[in-house]
This record gives sequence, C-alpha cells and structure tokens, in this order.
Amino acid sequence: MTCSALTKADAECGTCRVCAEAGCPWESDALPPAAAAHRIRRLHRDERLLDEGDGAGFACVVLEGYLRKEKVLPDGRRTLLGVAGPGDLVTRMPGTAAPFAVEAATPVRLCNIDGRATAALVARDGPFRRRLTSALVRECAEARNMIWRRGAQTSSERVISALAAICDVEANGGGTPVLRLRVPRLDWAALAGTSVETISRTLSRLSRDGILVPVGPDRFKVLDLGRLEAFAGFDSEATSPFDRDATSGRPAQPPGRVYPSPVAPGAPSA
Repeated sequence: MTCSALTKADAECGTCRVCAEAGCPWESDALPPAAAAHRIRRLHRDERLLDEGDGAGFACVVLEGYLRKEKVLPDGRRTLLGVAGPGDLVTRMPGTAAPFAVEAATPVRLCNIDGRATAALVARDGPFRRRLTSALVRECAEARNMIWRRGAQTSSERVISALAAICDVEANGGGTPVLRLRVPRLDWAALAGTSVETISRTLSRLSRDGILVPVGPDRFKVLDLGRLEAFAGFDSEATSPFDRDATSGRPAQPPGRVYPSPVAPGAPSA
C-alpha cells in the first residue's frame, strides 16, 4: 500500500502531546542532526509503514494513534508481535531485514526520519545510533515478555495484559478510572493470542465479578483496579500498567514504552 506523503515538520512541531509532556525526542544537545531531519508523517488506518523483509532503515516517534507490528505465518495466519503508541520510538537499522511488518492500527501521526537520513545519521552520529539501539533492546525485552505471557498465562489473563498496552485511561468524576480501547478488537485479540469471542467471555466474567464493566462499545469502567491487575498477573510491586497521566490518559512515565511488561517470577525486569 502506498504510504502517505511527508510534510515539513515546522508547521506542527511542538504542538503534540509528546513534545508538550516530555519535550521533543529529537530536539536535544546530543541529537541536533536528527532534529533537523525529522518530518511529520500521517498514515491512514491499515496503511503500511514497513514491509516484512524490508532492509531500509527508518526511525519514527508515534505522536498520535497506534502502530501494530505483525507477522504473517506460512499458513496465512497473522500474529501481532506488539503495538506502539504515543511517545514510542519505532525503528529499524539500515541494511537489516525487518522481521515483521509495521502498519497503522488507527489513523497515525508520526515524527519520522526516513531511510536515507536514518542511514546517514547512524553512520556518523553516536548519540542517534545509541538512541535507536536502546529502542531495539526494549523491543527485544518486550518480545521476551510476550513469549512468557503466551506460555504462562491463560487466554483470559492475556486479554487484560494486552488491554494495558492499547488503552487510554480517562479521568472520571467519581474517582474510578475508565479504560478506552484505542485499536480494533481484532487487533486486541491478535495481541493477546486469542479470539474476539474469548475477549467477550472475559469481559462478561469481569463484569459479573464486579471488577470491570462496559460503559460503551470501547470504554470500560474499572471497579476494582487491584483485582484487575491481579487477574492479569501483573507484579503488585511494579509500576501499574494502568498508571496514566491524569491529563493525557497516556502512561505517567517518560515516552519510550507503552506499558511495563510483566515478567516471570524471579526473572530480571526489562
């Protein structure tokens, strides 16, 4: 699918939540060449950013919306390997075949550095190269934790683990958080390694147990956050995966990860 055109960043730079909350990810003393190379890019839902096997490097920070990382198996089934939301850095090193495709799960706005500029910066700019390497290390850690979740958790537990990665948390006058699903349910199911029917059964169970109740097609009111996190198997001593900035609804931590992945007991944290 043909990608959207790139436009000059100057007209919109600094107006996004990422810049407002944490500062521009490219604008720093250590990364001046990257700051000059970035452009705003928009993708429509289901539009392809990167094909599986593509060796062209790129780097982008998600400003709005969600990207999905997916792989098509030999039998034609698709599996979702991860998502990236506002504040996340998504990258591939030049000359390295992409192990998965990257598509827009929702309409997306990116702060993008294209393949040619990425290759030039990687070759000559140490801070930029380290920034991309760190993002790839986080990606590997999250892939490791996904493997653990799919092997150790039940399908219902994975439903809530996946929800933590793809929801915003809305402030509620009564003090009870409301989770807003940001991607299609098919993507939610693929990320959890289960089916849409299993999601429906899990939500019905949580509603009966007084933990989580639907308040709209894609909105869910949390009645008992502690029990919801325990249901998903999250470490009670770790930062809550549903801990969000009260204004933006996004994670109340520096951009770079969508949510803290759970780890197996005794395993080192990512």
